[in-house]
Amino acid sequence: MSFSIFQLPQELYDGIVEQLCHRDLIRLSSTCKTYRAHLAPFVFHTIRFGNDERTSNSALAAAKTHGDHVRRLCFTYWAEPESDIEPGEKPPVLKSRALLPPSRQLLEGCATSKADEVHLWLRINGMESDNFEKWNDPLCLLSYIEHPIETRDAEKRYRWRAVLDETNQAIAKNTIINHSFVCPELVEFIADHAETLTCLILVDCVSKYEAAAGGVIPEPSETWALFFSQITAFQPSALVYFSVEYVHKRLVEFRSEEGDIFDNSLARRNERTEETQSTPNGKSLPIWD
Repeated sequence: MSFSIFQLPQELYDGIVEQLCHRDLIRLSSTCKTYRAHLAPFVFHTIRFGNDERTSNSALAAAKTHGDHVRRLCFTYWAEPESDIEPGEKPPVLKSRALLPPSRQLLEGCATSKADEVHLWLRINGMESDNFEKWNDPLCLLSYIEHPIETRDAEKRYRWRAVLDETNQAIAKNTIINHSFVCPELVEFIADHAETLTCLILVDCVSKYEAAAGGVIPEPSETWALFFSQITAFQPSALVYFSVEYVHKRLVEFRSEEGDIFDNSLARRNERTEETQSTPNGKSLPIWD
């Protein structure tokens, strides 16, 4: 006698399905229409895409067909600053948008009416050169305080900078996101969603990684100080989870080689930052000195 997985109790069925990896879900859903219909909410729960035609077009097509099941968008952008620029020379102004139309539509929420969570991962390969302009060098981009005129000019000339700017603009137009947002910095977005944002996870790409070589956690830069002052001014009433993570490539490499020194210095820093303040909803957040 044949036995169908759908005959199991709902809790057991959900438990089994949640243990399957995404590839297994796709394979199982392709066996018949019944599985396809039942597993669609799991298969299309998260849409992952980049700023390339293949993944962005595929993700947009899936979102248009199964948008009711999409709850999370994951956008990863791999960038490499222009390497064919002579010292002291600036590239011409870009003639077209850097963010592809399908990626923009997804980030704006045009095809995903129920996706209330966005994960934004920016993977930038740095170029270490004394002759490289600061605003085109990811390693010192955020620790170097740009003048707004420099920022706007760089975003018009360097494609990877333009993608960052256009990505922020696209997400700022998304009125559906009200659960959580994962991004290194998007002060403007947080200001617009101060009353609904519940989860904020920041990735530290600002602090000086050289300090870690001496076993000392890098101190927050002026950019962090400005960021936290603005967050405090917004008074996000719905915020219940707030985290700052050090995941700079250099720090990760150092930690794998000198883990004891790094961990001990982190413990010492944690001892100095035990003081906390309460959020409007009673949750506690660390004060970063």
